[in-house]
Amino acid sequence: MEDFALQRPIVTVLLELTGHPAVSVGTGRAAIEALQMSRYDIVFLDARMAGMDGFETTRLIRAEEARRGGHVPIIALLSRDMKGEEEQCLGAGMDGFLFKPVRLAPLQRAIEQWTGPDAARPTPARPALKAMDSASLLRRVEGDVNLMKEVIDLYIIQLPSLRAALDEALRREDAQEVARAAHAMRGVFLNLSAGPAATAAGQLEDHGREGRLTELGPAADSLLRELSRVQGSLEELRATL
Repeated sequence: MEDFALQRPIVTVLLELTGHPAVSVGTGRAAIEALQMSRYDIVFLDARMAGMDGFETTRLIRAEEARRGGHVPIIALLSRDMKGEEEQCLGAGMDGFLFKPVRLAPLQRAIEQWTGPDAARPTPARPALKAMDSASLLRRVEGDVNLMKEVIDLYIIQLPSLRAALDEALRREDAQEVARAAHAMRGVFLNLSAGPAATAAGQLEDHGREGRLTELGPAADSLLRELSRVQGSLEELRATL
């Protein structure tokens, strides 16, 4: 998969963390069409997109602005091995550049530099309806995509063993072991920003510690449903990195 395709979902999540609803497109031509249809505060272009690259895309955007007026800030996304091409970015009409992998702090600074600090406000808190808050997880690793991959891989391996421990405790109807297994799961889910699963694990832990055997089955079923959702979310997220 191209580097550009790998970076797009990460940059989109990072932009949402800065309070910017982001529109992601796959080609330079699509970026030009999006700008013709709507107004945007800032544009991030991968310099080496397949087909029409970021330099040519910028030149066409600037030509259109020369006819119609206006100026949208355009920031290039450069690979580390493209150092020395900064002047080419500016010559094409770009306003600045960031090196990949893009991190949250430099992205925030670029937004504030080119659009002003008021344009980068935190998003209002929303109910945690998804199995896992991937934006929060990315924030926990400070936008480090490689570290995020390692975290996801670790938990993909770890979750089945945690489930096996819970299944065995339930089979034996050992309420205290169920509580311990649920407690371990809850810690993992909190680290993964998996709110609904952490809540379900906490409820099962409480039932186990208090010896409420009749409550273990329904609470465990709820937890296992959330566990399946988290595993699916992890695999889906891992496939985009």
